[in-house]
Amino acid sequence: MIFQIFQVGLFSIFSVLFVFYFILVSIIGIFLLIRGYQRNLTNIMIVGFAFLAMTLGFLTQFFIETYGYLIRETLVLIGFVFFIVFTNSTFYKQDKRNLGSYILIIGILFAIIQLIFQILVDFTFPDDIIIHYAKIALDLPFNLLVFNWMAYASYSAFMRIKNESIAPWIKARYKLIAITGLIMSFHSIPEFFQPFEIPIGDYTNLQSLVVFGTISFISITFVILFGLAWIMPKWFKRRLNKNYEPIEEESYSEQELMDLIKNQISKRGSYGDN
Repeated sequence: MIFQIFQVGLFSIFSVLFVFYFILVSIIGIFLLIRGYQRNLTNIMIVGFAFLAMTLGFLTQFFIETYGYLIRETLVLIGFVFFIVFTNSTFYKQDKRNLGSYILIIGILFAIIQLIFQILVDFTFPDDIIIHYAKIALDLPFNLLVFNWMAYASYSAFMRIKNESIAPWIKARYKLIAITGLIMSFHSIPEFFQPFEIPIGDYTNLQSLVVFGTISFISITFVILFGLAWIMPKWFKRRLNKNYEPIEEESYSEQELMDLIKNQISKRGSYGDN
């Protein structure tokens, strides 16, 4: 009896976390979309669309019965592909995007394969454990590709401006994005521990609850840190800039800041070359 109460309590906590995640993703997605439109920043609009695609995906799962999971998977995969586009357009000049283009192509191929497996899981082999875990196994390299690419690009940007006379909040932005990318790249690993044929987050199964909670925690951490990096509230800026005397870079627009990052990275020649 006590154990059942404990499980129900965990389920309630994790459900609140999920709702919080859903609301947070929606707010940040809309905010980034508006900011990107107002400042004519295509890359910010793209990442805003990425967040909103993920939000719509989760909505369809709850309100559309037959094709809900397939629509959710499609929208989430589109969102992940948008993250690759965001990385390429944010950190690299047009003439330095060869590797980014290859990664985008590979990401699209992964997304198509994932959709095929989702169709197999939903409609053709719903009780096949091999197909089920094969889909999860393919989801891992896709996550690693999308978010480690973002983490690498942002970390490269941070290392290029680390010793430059640039406001600390600017450096912190790219450090945060690198951290969030690294965290989110492991998002699919908990799915390997989800019991087969048991809905994720099932309050009657402790293992499923732990998987649900872990995924929720990773997702919320990613959204909060990513949103913090791009929204960068004034109180956070002031804290980061403590003991720092503002210089010219403080008056840079978002576009000028990103151009600065691209110029710094391009000094290395190709991707990661010294």
